[in-house]
Amino acid sequence: MTSDFFDPSDPVIVGDPYAHYLRWRESDPIHRAHTRSPIFPEQWFLFRHADVAEAQRDPRLGRDWHRVTGVRSAAPALPEPLRRLVEMVDGWMLFVDPPLHGELRGAVSDAFRPRSLAPVEASLARRAETLLLETPGPGATIDLLAGFALPLTSHAIADLLGVPEPERPELLRVIRGLEPVFGGSRSELRGAARAALELSALFDRLIDTSDSGILARFAGTSGEARRRAIGTCIFLYGAGFATTVHGISNGALAFARHPDAWAALRDDESLLAAAVEEVLRFDPPIQRSQRFALEPVELGGHRLPRGALIVPVLGSANRDPAVFPDPERFDPKRGEAARAHTTFGGGIHSCLGAWLARLELRVAFAALARRFPELLLADETLEWREGAARGLRRLPLVTP
Repeated sequence: MTSDFFDPSDPVIVGDPYAHYLRWRESDPIHRAHTRSPIFPEQWFLFRHADVAEAQRDPRLGRDWHRVTGVRSAAPALPEPLRRLVEMVDGWMLFVDPPLHGELRGAVSDAFRPRSLAPVEASLARRAETLLLETPGPGATIDLLAGFALPLTSHAIADLLGVPEPERPELLRVIRGLEPVFGGSRSELRGAARAALELSALFDRLIDTSDSGILARFAGTSGEARRRAIGTCIFLYGAGFATTVHGISNGALAFARHPDAWAALRDDESLLAAAVEEVLRFDPPIQRSQRFALEPVELGGHRLPRGALIVPVLGSANRDPAVFPDPERFDPKRGEAARAHTTFGGGIHSCLGAWLARLELRVAFAALARRFPELLLADETLEWREGAARGLRRLPLVTP
């Protein structure tokens, strides 16, 4: 580390954060640091599993920043279409508290339960096999991220939403324009705002034309209910693959670097469920969460003031030796113990798509084990994305 403050945007930390998590977890586990935000000039990083788990479940810690700033919305001061972008994101279930959070989540939560996902599994498995059959012959290089993980996961959430096949390429193209929302420059945000308008128009039309899935249940809505339905669909579609695509690639990278573990999984698919939990623990696609103290709170021996920006570091919690023996070791046979990971959050904001993500990872690794007896990296030089999501820009593998 080159600073007395933890900075997750430091390129060294982006490339491999875990040694740095270890340092802060041992020396300053509830760490106060500066931010670049004029609204929240400081933040509190939580590095221990116990503190992260507590913060995720404490109802005194909310997700709606407006409740602690007194500012109802920054949107009116912004030009169009930035105003509409901010209003849309502010209304996602990820960033609101009860009672609105319960209304938005309750409208779609049944679609993400294991029983509802059963019909998705067969189509997901077929698509995984088809994608891998289309890979080139021995000795070629493929990008597992773009050629397998992205199409697999984006189609899975599209199936659940009820997006017709012909609409999916355009929808995928436009949704990727939202990537700058969480940290882009002003010019990039203007591009994201244009993408948001395009997405709103697309989903407005799809709600009325789709005859299945989540989209169909919003048919006939109007006014504020319609606006919320469109925002929910955009959020579900983007969140439905933006993290799981990296869960697959991060897991594949871990297996490539641990060939004995890959061989064990290849030879015994009964290990799949436990292996998925270890993948989620070892290198989760979401490294950090966010909460705001709605009142003064005691946390890990610190008194945090009302309005404090609190950042549970999930990636650090998942390597806490107080919970996971030998936590730096990738061990798909860790079994049920790996399920103590914090990757899917907790409390009312626990990940709505947790079961879908687990299903996608199981299907993906089962298909990969049949197609790739060995996972060989074509290039050890890997580039990681900066942001709360931890993921590679590409994962080049040698085809067998």
